[in-house]
Amino acid sequence: SVPKTSKGLALTTDCNSMWVKAHPHMGTQGAVAEAARNVACTGAKPLAVTDCLNFGNPERPEVMWEFVQAIEGMGVALRTLGIPVVSGNVSLYNETSSVSVHPTPGIGLVGLMEDRSTTVGLGLPEEGQRILLLGDPTPTFGASAYGFVVHGVETGAPPAVDWDAEKALIATLCAGIGGGLITAAHDAADGGLGVALAEMALAGGRQGNIGDGIGAAVALSGNENRERLLFGETHGCAFVTAEEDQVVALLALAAEHGCPAHRVGTVGGDSLVVTDEACAILDVPVADLRAAWEGGLVDAVGLDPLSPRP
Repeated sequence: SVPKTSKGLALTTDCNSMWVKAHPHMGTQGAVAEAARNVACTGAKPLAVTDCLNFGNPERPEVMWEFVQAIEGMGVALRTLGIPVVSGNVSLYNETSSVSVHPTPGIGLVGLMEDRSTTVGLGLPEEGQRILLLGDPTPTFGASAYGFVVHGVETGAPPAVDWDAEKALIATLCAGIGGGLITAAHDAADGGLGVALAEMALAGGRQGNIGDGIGAAVALSGNENRERLLFGETHGCAFVTAEEDQVVALLALAAEHGCPAHRVGTVGGDSLVVTDEACAILDVPVADLRAAWEGGLVDAVGLDPLSPRP
């Protein structure tokens, strides 16, 4: 909060280094776009950026090329959004055994909300609220978490940023949250639409203890195979929730800002169920989602960090 005012600040840091490695110019634009969406999902308008530019040995031509392309991509993004870089740092020669780190231009972004009492979180709220998808997804497996986790590859073009779509989405989120039409919001990023919904389900639930989790039934459609629809990565999209009697007003607001908006589902139940036009493509109890999320580190390294040390 901003002392002695009703204003509030939202802060985020973002960078998907696989996107930047695959396409430094577009990947860095993607880092800025994701950061801007993150603060907009709280109701804050993007205000300013600080950067942390981490790269390998700049004496290698390919590393210097990545550095230049990333800076130029960041410039495109920030000029489009009309926000400045107010501080930052550069860290070079980051490598192990002569292998450079992935280019990682970290973006720290601050946003300003005029009335912090209107801010929302990402968790699905109570049963019966409606779920809408703002923006039209264009999912791709290029440089995606799905490609890396499932197939062990980091190649392919990352999702492209459509800045007109991003600005329309940001404007709709800020106006909808500030106007009390939106009760929760979360953008799609790493892992795609399926992961975004899972994160909202895990963080959801107002009845009882906040954050205990709550399910949802969601219908997605598109000319995509099911894996790409769920786990392909995209920019320019966010899931939001609203009370039933506010949906029409929210759809009208989105149309006013030029942002596509689709009714896609309802909050409730103990499972996250996602269907396409034909059948269910995902049906997972929230308890299983939580076990996978909380047990991921243990599965990866084979050590429970909460267990007593020998």
